[in-house]
Order: sequence, then structure tokens, then C-alpha cells
Amino acid sequence: MEGSLRGWTNGNLHVLLEPAQDGHPLRFRTVNGGAQAGTTLGLMFLGVAGVTTAATMLSGTLAHATAGIAVMGFTGIGLLASAALRLPRWARTRAEQMVALGARLTAPSGGPTLPPAAGEGERGGG
Repeated sequence: MEGSLRGWTNGNLHVLLEPAQDGHPLRFRTVNGGAQAGTTLGLMFLGVAGVTTAATMLSGTLAHATAGIAVMGFTGIGLLASAALRLPRWARTRAEQMVALGARLTAPSGGPTLPPAAGEGERGGG
């Protein structure tokens, strides 16, 4: 199967194995679902604040809507900042985990091995 990818997923984790002439490169990829949700929600809050500002300016009621617009804007900024501040630590942790897993998977025979998949190994008896 030269050039064909094999892949596995578990939630946001994706593992790809590609046969090549000099071995089998193993690729790990993941996304932070919480950061994605926070970023999307933050951008939505900022968008609503912008549209509301434009609409109230055109209707002449901006003074009455300022407090609500400010709350929406600050909420959007807070959500974006929260996602951005948490992401670097999360990325470092995931990178370390993936390097360690890659090392375990590529260890020579007799080295560390992966635990059995769920449902394999010992079975309870009774």
C-alpha cells in the first residue's frame, strides 16, 4: 500500500501512518475544542456588538444601548483572551505527550510497549 494513509481518531486526536520507502512516518494531530468554541463565541459577541452599534447609530439610539453594547464587547474580548491565554500551555502539553507516544511506538523490540487496547488482555472470570 505504497503512498496510502492509515488513520485513527479518538475525539479530537488524529493519528496518521503513511507507508514510505524509508519507513512509516507517524503523524499526530489534535485540536483544542474548548479554544475553538471560545474563539467562535467571542467573535460572535464582537460581531453582535458591532452590528448593534451600527444599527443604534443609524436610528439615533446609541446612547440608550451603550451599556449593552459594552457588555457584549467586553464579553467577546474576554472569551478571545481566555482561549488565547490557555492555548500555549495546552499545545506544549500535547506536543510532549505526542513525542512520548511516538518514542514508545518506535522503540526497538524489547523496549517499552503500548498497553493493550480496551477490551484486550485479562478477562474477568467468575
